[in-house]
Amino acid sequence: MTEKEGFNKLGVTEVDVLIASFRRPALLEQALCNLQQLQNLHQPDLLLNVHVIDEAMGSGAGPAAARNQAALAGSSEFIAILDDDDQWTEHRLQRSIAILQQEPEVVLVCGDMEVPARGLDSILGARFTIPEQGLTLDHRDLSLDCFVCTSTVTMRRADWEQAGGMREELSRAEDYDLWLRLTARGGRIRLLPDRLARYGVATERLSDDVIAMLEATRSVLEQSSLAPLDASMRTRLGRLDAALSHQLSARNSPLRALRHSIRALRQAPFARLCWSSLARALLSCLAVPRFGNISPP
Repeated sequence: MTEKEGFNKLGVTEVDVLIASFRRPALLEQALCNLQQLQNLHQPDLLLNVHVIDEAMGSGAGPAAARNQAALAGSSEFIAILDDDDQWTEHRLQRSIAILQQEPEVVLVCGDMEVPARGLDSILGARFTIPEQGLTLDHRDLSLDCFVCTSTVTMRRADWEQAGGMREELSRAEDYDLWLRLTARGGRIRLLPDRLARYGVATERLSDDVIAMLEATRSVLEQSSLAPLDASMRTRLGRLDAALSHQLSARNSPLRALRHSIRALRQAPFARLCWSSLARALLSCLAVPRFGNISPP
């Protein structure tokens, strides 16, 4: 191997670890301890260069800006991402780096995650079976479902820089947007069956704001899709609108729910979920008093 292929002059593989944090020192300390344990385990073959950006100390522009700043602070051939409330498993990087070194068409390697706080052995494994050799995904595959767990991602710095990093105007789904842009240029994603990280399930995760996350996901997906949309893509967008409608109905926003359910049916008129979202939105509208509470004179 040469220095350009990810090794320094001493034959050590160097990886820049990007951590975006926001006023969670206890969780961040656990993540850093986890990385130190992995560093001790894999010395002298692997060197982790950890770059932590606390959003509270900067502009507060969000995780995309923090990760971009962390990436600029490093120079290693490979980049790996870790959320401050997650932790990596023992063999997080070796197989991922080997694939990136051997297969130039693969721009990103990711894997499954454990969710011990919820008693789940894995996130993706509960939904479908991933073969031992992994799955190779293209832009269409990723458009139909987001299979990428961010804290399991390893990629080349060159691909990160060519894509321009993460879009800082996005406060949510900024990671999904980057994966879509990487694959839109013809790159492939390798999804491994290995559980590469443990999901922290912090109570204040941005992803817990379901409505905002669904809206952001739909927006970046629509922007990345090529017109005209085929039936599968229309169904995917319709299901996102239906999910938004269900969430809005549950939170007493009947008019917004109705608007999303109508848009869902336009995209996917044969999807049962879209019809059920319309029915629920209509019931929510009927449950709202027409004139509100009018105080007696």
